[in-house]
This record gives sequence, C-alpha cells and structure tokens, in this order.
Amino acid sequence: MKLQIIAPLPSIAKRTRLTKLAESGGDFFSTIRFYGWQRLNEEDVDLNSQIILKGGGYSSKKARLMYILWIFKVFFLALRFKKDDIVWALGFESAFPSVIASKIKGFKVVYDDADRFSSLFNFPGFIKKILVKLEIYTSLNSFRHIIPGVERYEFKSPKFFILKNTPTSEDIVKAEKFELDQKVKDSLHAFPLIIYINGWLGEGRGLRIIHDVAKELPEIGFLLAGRVDSKYAEQMLKFRNVVYLGELAQYKALAYYKLCHFVFTYYDPKVPINRLAEANKWGDALQYSTPVIVNSEVITAQYLRDANAAISTNYENIQDLIEQLKVVGNSSEKYQELVNSIKLLQKKFPTFDLQLKKLFLEME
Repeated sequence: MKLQIIAPLPSIAKRTRLTKLAESGGDFFSTIRFYGWQRLNEEDVDLNSQIILKGGGYSSKKARLMYILWIFKVFFLALRFKKDDIVWALGFESAFPSVIASKIKGFKVVYDDADRFSSLFNFPGFIKKILVKLEIYTSLNSFRHIIPGVERYEFKSPKFFILKNTPTSEDIVKAEKFELDQKVKDSLHAFPLIIYINGWLGEGRGLRIIHDVAKELPEIGFLLAGRVDSKYAEQMLKFRNVVYLGELAQYKALAYYKLCHFVFTYYDPKVPINRLAEANKWGDALQYSTPVIVNSEVITAQYLRDANAAISTNYENIQDLIEQLKVVGNSSEKYQELVNSIKLLQKKFPTFDLQLKKLFLEME
C-alpha cells in the first residue's frame, strides 16, 4: 500500500503533524510520497517531494486566488493514483479535489482537517455557506475525516476520527537521549520559574502579551524556540531573562520541556479560528507534565482548565496573568497541584503513533 500525502506546503517538515505521520507510517506503507506547493523561492524542499505549484507566498491576495489553481492541480494529480493507494490530503483545499478524483479512480482519501478552511478567512456569507456544504460533502465521502476535536464543527459525520496532537513515541525516545545545551542550562539556572515559548513566534500567538510579562517580571526566565516572526519576539531576544534556541527539530524542542515550568500557548481571539485552536504544545505538555498557560477565549482548552492543568486569563488582561504567575512562583504547593493535575490527564491521551495505528489498521 502506498501513502500519497498532498499538502499546500513545500515539505513535510513544514507541518509537525505530517512529520509525525511520515514517521509513524513507515511500518504500514511500502512507499510514502509527498506532493506540495512551494510558495516562496527560498523555501527548502524535501528531496523526495514533488512540487505541483509554485509562487504566491502565504498572506497575499495572490496566494488566496492561487488556492483555486491548487484545487485543479490536486485533482489532475490525483487522477494518476491507483485504486489501492491511500491519499492523505491536508486541508479541504487538498481533500475536496482528491475526493472528486476518488470517485473516478476508487482510492481512499483521508481528509486531514487540522485547520478548517471555511473558518481560516473572512469569506462573504454566501461563499462561506457554499464552502461549508462542500466541507460536509468532503467529510461524508472521505474514508476518514481527521479532526483534533469536535468543537469546530456544527455538523456530525460518521467519518470523524479524533486525532489529538501528542508527540510520537520515536520523538519522545530521541528527546530523552538528546543532550541539552549546557550554556542554556546555566543561563536559566538562576530563575525559579521558567516559561517555554516555542513554535511560530508571531503576532497572533500572544508575543505582545508575553513580551510585556517578561519585561514586568525579570525574575522569571523565558525560553524561546522557533521562527521569530514578530517585533515583540525580536525585542525579547535582547532581554536578560530570555534565552533563544533558534528553530529546532521536534524532538529537540520536546527535550527542553524538562527545563521549564510552563508552556505558553496564547491565541489572538480576534481571529475566529484561534478560539478553536488545537495546539501541538498541549500534547507535548501532557507528556512532560508541564502546566499550560492559555487565554480563556480558547474554547478547545476547556479540558485543561477543568482539570486544573492550566493558568488561564483573558487575552488582553496582562496584569491578571502577571499576578497569577507571581502567586504560583511564590507557592510550590500551588504549582505542584497544577503538575499533579496534568499528570492525570496524560493517561487519557496516548502518543500520536498509537492513535494513528488504530486508523492504519482500518485501512488494511
């Protein structure tokens, strides 16, 4: 059985869940191939990737228009696949044309819906209604519709398969073997409380908020890792209580949870889809018993709040977040309560590969 992965990205490495998929699928598929979209000339492309569309960038008007071209490119690509292939399509824009092609070719389509397309952009009302109907059609006609949780969906589908964003067993083993940078350990040693901020360090991820917190609380250490894409993140790199690791492989990013007391996962609620975010970092935090900092507007984090495994305040209420951190920083008992709570949650969510194994067995 061949696994054909289609995503509007230049490489598998650009999306953590695809990296996890490729790592987990090696024992189940004879071949794994990737087909993508190179949006910028300077982007790295995997040696085994086949780029079917180039240009447009990410946030431009041109990029949005090129999604139409992407849909047609995917459709004609999918017509080349064989009946016994499994097509893993990331996003509606990849899954919809794949499902249409599957009606002709007979292969199975896994609709990986990590970010619901109809909620990503502010579409006019009538266009959004059409998109929602097409999303429902794609869901009902796929082999499985992969979702991180049901909160984003106003409809039910018998094809739903909930896949939580937890680390893979392989990454956990590699993280345990990875030797942390001694200079980083020495730099953070003096801080009684350390907050981990990793992934995309952009404006929509609360960098303005945590910038002000770091400025106000010099006695707390902040460990940053990932792509700097915010003036606030750039300014933080100059703070004495901030250490920056650069962009890291997933297993290396996991390894540094061992140094940290909290992981920061803020999502700007002005963007509707952010209220329904499903952070990879929550799964990472569960594995390493690291309490989470998440803003109260994120509906999908309610299970963390209910379990007393997180600090949660309104996105713009910086002072409240500062006060909560002071309380926890001054009380080892309160912090330990958070740790104990997240340890209980850990048992409910297995590693990513174990979740996928159940899905792979259905394909046989």
